[in-house]
Amino acid sequence: MSECVLCKEHRRNRVVHENKYAYTIMSINPVKAGHILILPKKCVPNLEDLTDEEKLYLIDEIEFMRKILKKKYGTRGVTLFCGMENGTQPQHLHFQMYPEEIAMTHMVMGEYYGVDATKHIPQEELQRITDEMKTFIDGVRNEK
Repeated sequence: MSECVLCKEHRRNRVVHENKYAYTIMSINPVKAGHILILPKKCVPNLEDLTDEEKLYLIDEIEFMRKILKKKYGTRGVTLFCGMENGTQPQHLHFQMYPEEIAMTHMVMGEYYGVDATKHIPQEELQRITDEMKTFIDGVRNEK
């Protein structure tokens, strides 16, 4: 069996933030600026496959990145949805999040935004966006 594409991204220096059991990467197929994926480090398809401690760290990462996106993009909220338990690929539980003035809770991304799921942003651009987000997060941490 081939390695999970999201696990590969973790190894490729695409991580903008991480904690003990979870990490965040920029989407390779963003619907808008700031589109991120938040994942457990353990490659599992369902939330119930994680320990209670792993779930807590995943929620902490989601909450931290929610604050980061709101601050970076100046929005009142974010849209958050689970990208695995609804049967989509890849087989690695992940939560997709992006800044939104009014959160969209019931939508299909491709239909709402006209996203072509077969097109990805170039690797150089993805790395630039990743580095920019890392720098922003470091700046927020240094404010404290």
